[in-house]
Amino acid sequence: CISCPAGKHCAEGTVTPTNCTAGHYSGSPSATSAAACLQCPPGTRCPDAGMVAPLGCEAGKFLGTLAATAASCTDCPAGSYCPAASAAAIKCLPGTYSAAGATAAASCSSCRAGKYCPDGLEIDCAAGTYNSLTGGVAASACLPCPVGKYCVAGTVTPASCPTGTYRATTGATAESAGVNGCIQCPAGAYCPLASHYPLLCLAGSYRSTAGATEVGMCISCPAGKHCAEGTVTPTDCTAGHYSGSPSATSAAA
Repeated sequence: CISCPAGKHCAEGTVTPTNCTAGHYSGSPSATSAAACLQCPPGTRCPDAGMVAPLGCEAGKFLGTLAATAASCTDCPAGSYCPAASAAAIKCLPGTYSAAGATAAASCSSCRAGKYCPDGLEIDCAAGTYNSLTGGVAASACLPCPVGKYCVAGTVTPASCPTGTYRATTGATAESAGVNGCIQCPAGAYCPLASHYPLLCLAGSYRSTAGATEVGMCISCPAGKHCAEGTVTPTDCTAGHYSGSPSATSAAA
């Protein structure tokens, strides 16, 4: 009588050895019953009958099922890593992230600037905030966009409000004019790049339209009128008075 080969079992009087069923294996010869066939543990699979050893999942994949018969293991999801024969994906540490199919802890990279990584996945800093550092763990790593700047989602370095606009409060989300963005410079003022607030046209000059970008766009007050600081429309000298020179700064001129 021949010893029953590994991967099979032989009851008393066996003529032909019986394979261990798919999902099971037997690494030892002389098994006497199906009870000697072991279930393939999680992290491995036994797709065929008569297996003498389970097939371990490749690095970058996992399988959490006991006695699995699957033809292949599941890809390790983004935010995790899976060494060879993994029964479950292992989360990257907070402040790090990974792409799908990562094979080791070293595959988890430091969270990039402009983002934060609470659980192995990168999340953009919200519009109106920025993060210039790597390794952010929580949304608190994203700081309010400073005055004179705007920050779209995922900003690393705040962008300056363009000339002709300003932003007096933090948290601007867009370059375009509006309550959440950079605001158009009003008449009577000018706004250089990254202005926190409008700069008033100097006394003796005026600006009747919005969007001035530099002091040179403030126009000299015409003769017969006077212009205080920030003037939009020059004021006529009153009846009985005149001014023959331009750039008068007050009625006293």
